[in-house]
Amino acid sequence: MASNALNEIDEELKTTKDLLHFLNDIMSDLTDIQKKLSERRRLRGLKEEEDAKNNVCTRMSFKVTTGPSYLHQGAVASSSLDKLVHQSLLTPSNQLH
Repeated sequence: MASNALNEIDEELKTTKDLLHFLNDIMSDLTDIQKKLSERRRLRGLKEEEDAKNNVCTRMSFKVTTGPSYLHQGAVASSSLDKLVHQSLLTPSNQLH
């Protein structure tokens, strides 16, 4: 009888040890997952920061590259208008119609 009780206790201890090892493995896996997630978040933050910098540079570059063309178009329009005004001043009024 005492032998049966000792055997049962021994089996429960083995089961408990197995469960503790299993839980320890799970905790280790969860720690690894947490580290990987933290690293991904850090890298994503760096990527988002880099993307934000690139976006600002792209917008600034767009303004720089498109700005002069608008200025050039305005200068051409202004020059054409000047020519028309100058031509109309040189042309007698009865020839404008």
